[in-house]
Amino acid sequence: MQWCLGSLTVLRVFACAASIPFLNACGGGSGSGNSAVAIVNDPPIFAVPTQNNLLEGAPGLTLFAIDANNDNVIFSIVGGVDRDAFSITNSTFLTFVNESDYENPGDTDKNNEYLVAVRAFDGLAATTAEIKIVILDALEGRVVDGPISGASIFVDLDGDSLEDSDESTGKTNESGYFKIPQVTPVQDITPKIISYGGTDSKTGKILENFVLLADLPNPLVCISATCPKPDSVFITPLTALLSTTINANDKEKILEAFGISLTPENLLVTDVWKSAEAGSQVSKKIQRINQKIALLIQAANTLSKVNGLAESILVLESLSTEILSLINSQDSIDLTNRETINLLLKNTIETAFPAKTISESKFTTAAIPVTNINAIYADTRLNPVGSTMIGVVSASQSELQNVLREFISGNLSVESFSEKTTAKALFDDVTVSTDKSDYDGDGFADVIDFDDDDDGVQDYSDERPLNADIHTMPVAMATTHRLRLQPVSQTSHTVMLTGTAQDNRALTYFLVSDGSHGVASVNSDTGALTYTPLVSTISSMTDTVTFKVNDGYVSSSISTVTLKLVTDPLYQYQWHLDNTKQTNFSATGGNFGEDLNIDSVISNEITGNNVTIAVIDSGLEIAHEDLAENIVAEKSWDYIGNDSDPTSDDNDGDHGTSVAGIIASVGWNKIGGRGVAPDVSLVGYNFLKSSSISNEVHAMGLDNELAANVDIFNMSYGRNNPLSFQLGGANALRESAFINGASNMRNGKGAIYVQSAGNSWYESGYCGPNSQSNDNLACTDSVFDPSFALPYVIGVAALNADGVRSSYSTPGASIWVSGFGGEFGINAPAIMTVDQSTCSSGYVKNGITGRNSFDNQGYHSENSSCNYMSAMNGTSAAGPTVTGVIALMLEANPNLTWRDVKKILARTARQVDFPRTVSANGIEQYSWITNAAGYKFHNWYGFGAVDGAAAVGLAKTYSANSLGLFIQTGWNSSSKVTATMVDSTTHFIDIPLNTPSGSSGIIEFVRLRVSLRHNIPNSIGIRLQAPSGTISTVLQPYTRLQTDPGADCSEVATCTFFELASNAFYGESISGTWRLLVTDHISDSTQGIFEKFQINIYGH
Repeated sequence: MQWCLGSLTVLRVFACAASIPFLNACGGGSGSGNSAVAIVNDPPIFAVPTQNNLLEGAPGLTLFAIDANNDNVIFSIVGGVDRDAFSITNSTFLTFVNESDYENPGDTDKNNEYLVAVRAFDGLAATTAEIKIVILDALEGRVVDGPISGASIFVDLDGDSLEDSDESTGKTNESGYFKIPQVTPVQDITPKIISYGGTDSKTGKILENFVLLADLPNPLVCISATCPKPDSVFITPLTALLSTTINANDKEKILEAFGISLTPENLLVTDVWKSAEAGSQVSKKIQRINQKIALLIQAANTLSKVNGLAESILVLESLSTEILSLINSQDSIDLTNRETINLLLKNTIETAFPAKTISESKFTTAAIPVTNINAIYADTRLNPVGSTMIGVVSASQSELQNVLREFISGNLSVESFSEKTTAKALFDDVTVSTDKSDYDGDGFADVIDFDDDDDGVQDYSDERPLNADIHTMPVAMATTHRLRLQPVSQTSHTVMLTGTAQDNRALTYFLVSDGSHGVASVNSDTGALTYTPLVSTISSMTDTVTFKVNDGYVSSSISTVTLKLVTDPLYQYQWHLDNTKQTNFSATGGNFGEDLNIDSVISNEITGNNVTIAVIDSGLEIAHEDLAENIVAEKSWDYIGNDSDPTSDDNDGDHGTSVAGIIASVGWNKIGGRGVAPDVSLVGYNFLKSSSISNEVHAMGLDNELAANVDIFNMSYGRNNPLSFQLGGANALRESAFINGASNMRNGKGAIYVQSAGNSWYESGYCGPNSQSNDNLACTDSVFDPSFALPYVIGVAALNADGVRSSYSTPGASIWVSGFGGEFGINAPAIMTVDQSTCSSGYVKNGITGRNSFDNQGYHSENSSCNYMSAMNGTSAAGPTVTGVIALMLEANPNLTWRDVKKILARTARQVDFPRTVSANGIEQYSWITNAAGYKFHNWYGFGAVDGAAAVGLAKTYSANSLGLFIQTGWNSSSKVTATMVDSTTHFIDIPLNTPSGSSGIIEFVRLRVSLRHNIPNSIGIRLQAPSGTISTVLQPYTRLQTDPGADCSEVATCTFFELASNAFYGESISGTWRLLVTDHISDSTQGIFEKFQINIYGH
């Protein structure tokens, strides 16, 4: 027998062609013996490619072989490593035993490449083929309202919402699932997968014109064919809303408003129906939302009579826009609220189809059954994928839509519509388990009844549908309150709890939980909540207290009162406000309690409200983060640019801005520090940048409408360490500006002028007989600035954190009180305040190491933006502390006059550094004196350290404008003596004074004019003795004065003088003999001439 081996080029096959013997077998021999006739049978030839690519989920491959003899071909599996994965069905179909799944390969190598050998046999001959089947990844998913079968699916790659020939398409199966070829997206277009039409497989209802869609889920990181593709996408009403929303943040807002914690990406790849059937509570919640959205879509489609895919998508897009708009306006959305449903249906249809007209009343009526059914969808007593809910969905898909269609077409009256949309009419065929209650006994289970308690209020708006007494629950209103952590620990705050009740029933309030950082109590009748922070609560933080209300029938749900406890992070370093011996980044701290003593004042919420302060200085950064809130718009002035913004253009620090920060840094804003008067109103005039006398008096309020409402002027400037007297006293125009302010401003109560005394205690070394620090004599006097010889100025000296004179502070009899200026921030603390903003400008800036770690170029974590400084000092800093205290006084009593303010400060000032006495050549220069009126005074400190609590306390009870008419004696002159001043000799001249007519004769200020000549003027010391015997040093010896004053009264008409002044006699009597004592302290054989003096006493 002879066999032939053949091959085909299409397949690698093995075949055998047989010679079929007829009568005789093939034999050997030669010659002419008889031969049988042989009929050749060709084997079948496979017509199937060697490699076949199938989409996952495909059932298998149809086998086909060509048989030349037309014999019947039988296929069988004869080999291959994956032979067990297949079977032959229907004779010719190579079928997967288990459905192919790209994500879970069933082949031996787990690479989605199946190898199988198949034999084709025609009864006589056989051919074997080795076939490779490659499984391709499909885009798979499911369409769910309920699962929708027979829906048309396509991937819209180009964003035209049309099914194009180059786009993947398919149909959903009976369970709503689909598998279609993967796609490659078009650049800059997010592909969407669109489902149109189909039948709800659970209800059997055809969903004509019902469109759902979804974005293709990530990853879609490129547009090439090699991009990783999404494996699955689940299309639901909720994904349809998200897909028609472009902005990613808006998608998140929608989910958050519906209370869904999943991300949009999570939602796209979650089979919500399947997991809800498995019992997932999250998925059940989502499915309830899907049902509500689906009903809205269907109702909008029905009411607008949509026709076709394009109009259906238009409705969906409009609905999505309106839902997002509502969410943006109220941060939430309730699809069981009739007003919301009404608004959504109306706006959706009017936006999508402006030409279609539906009356307001029809929208209102149509919204009622939609809301009622949505309320059932939201009922957690029903399983959203259970049979009862499916019955409700069925009714909403058919019966309700039919009634809506008839109503909108005008075929039903409102009454008929209402009858046909009752629960009984819609759900009569819905099966409900027998264990469901029927509260009102109407034979209709509560879970599908629209008014369970028969109180006339539909369940969707009845918060207690099973209680006829209650349809609106009392509500405890959640509120947020910003509470200032006050400097006095455990300062209580009171806020009002609020609530609402049905029919305005009276409410009772009760706490559920206390705070973590404080203790709360509530008045049960009024709702007044009192909250007291714990002693340990010193930094900004948030606390919460929960409470309920009761309306006499039922209690509300728990509500939360959020208490934002705020302070200022740098307040802890501001020792001048509350001295706890903190160092403020210097080497040492001060003495406990040596501060402005305003804790109790601020804690009683006196903070400078309704008081305006003008800072006359180098500038004011009106946009500074810790000042801006207190700036009065358009009321400052820039003398350089002639505009209302005095912000300095310099970058090396702005004195005025730092001064302003001491007074008015915004309080409790969780940045920076705090001003002495943190709620004061602030303006600034940069006079020092263009320091003409005309600019100064304008800044002081003279002919300055901008300053019309200014109460206090802070003047942290003056003549610094002059070497000679200024003859003639104060500039006449400057004096007239002071008089104008005191007489006319503040509606006649008078503006208050606070001026820094100077920083020239020592200058180029120490002053005194031995030029040593322990001489304790200053190098200058505050009255060397002629403004200090005027009664309108409150002169301020400086104290350090130990409560004694700052090392630099200029003394003088014209000092009124002492504020806090600190030292230099190196060995002892200076003042914490604001600096110019950013690290490119200011005292603290790039490239400048600073005096301590806080001031070092922004390297400190609490000053990384360089907006603050800890080394502000000088009487320039002390003055603003007094200005701030005065602002507190004026808030406590706005009727105080400028003279009242001075008196209160004098009466309440605190004696410090007692008994500080300094003598020179046996003559007492400085000491604490108690004058005949009982006031204590010292040239270093004035009446003492300003005491905020005492000053404000007295201001509250003080009878404003009680000092009477402000009078002056006028200039009274001594006789001309032309006395020769001899070394170590004291000369005196007397002037008798009488009480001015009509006055009480009480002193408020003493002003002197002295005429003398001396080539070594710093050898001269001058004292003034009152009729009471009180002696005040008005000029100490050993100053830096170098130039002969040359004050000459040899000719009366040309008499020249310099001015001195004293506050030490405040409250004493004017009447009597006043004696001026002039002593030449230095034995230098240099004589001078003392001619005369004049005295003018101001008082009442």
